[in-house]
Amino acid sequence: MFRLIMLLLALLAAPARAVELDPTGWAQLVAAAQHGFALADVRDKSRFRRADHWEIADAQGGDCEDKALLARAALVAQGWPQASLRIALVWTEAREYHAVLTVDVVRHGAAATYVIDNRFPWVLGWDALSQHGYRWDRRQAGRGWTRIGN
Repeated sequence: MFRLIMLLLALLAAPARAVELDPTGWAQLVAAAQHGFALADVRDKSRFRRADHWEIADAQGGDCEDKALLARAALVAQGWPQASLRIALVWTEAREYHAVLTVDVVRHGAAATYVIDNRFPWVLGWDALSQHGYRWDRRQAGRGWTRIGN
């Protein structure tokens, strides 16, 4: 019984499934980043008359979490597993709370996490944003969120 419980706990705590990143996958990530960057920035307050509302961005635009959801939906539609695509919440260098899409991959045999952030038209590494001043707060883990540190 103890072994079964430990196995279940290990499975629940297992990291997200990483995808082997090839040139096609990289092009898909770049396209998703550029698409979200090109959309208008529209705050939830003006669009939905609420301070915070999570909905996939459309042609009218959206705010950071809406664009992160759009990037995730686009990648899932192209065959990416949802487990490798997780929303993360961060404090930016300007101390603004912000949502991004993290992408767990294996590139050249090593695990890596890339970030699609609507503030930039390109795909960035987790470490690059940390060096830029991002302070990571939490990231999706299964159906909930887990706190993360820098």
